[in-house]
Amino acid sequence: MGHTNFEFKVTGGDRYIGSDGKIYSSTNDNLIRNSSPTSAHIESNGARAVDLRIKLNDKTMNYKMIQKAIKNYGGSLKYQRGFYPFNYADGHHHLYLPK
Repeated sequence: MGHTNFEFKVTGGDRYIGSDGKIYSSTNDNLIRNSSPTSAHIESNGARAVDLRIKLNDKTMNYKMIQKAIKNYGGSLKYQRGFYPFNYADGHHHLYLPK
């Protein structure tokens, strides 16, 4: 049985370092706290990273939930270069392209 209520939201690949040395979103110019100046999300570092959130029926799916869903359909989700499914507390996943 499939679902039609999936929502994929890609964020976090649009950061820049301001003249004050702090990191901001290029989308809305909001300060992004706790972002490292060496982050792959930052434009001057190549903007090679994005964050991905997957929701089903308005509930954010964490990595374990996604892994279980794929396994239930006979598939598998493996760690692959460029996909690092860190278990962030807010449920987002980090994807990046290598240098």
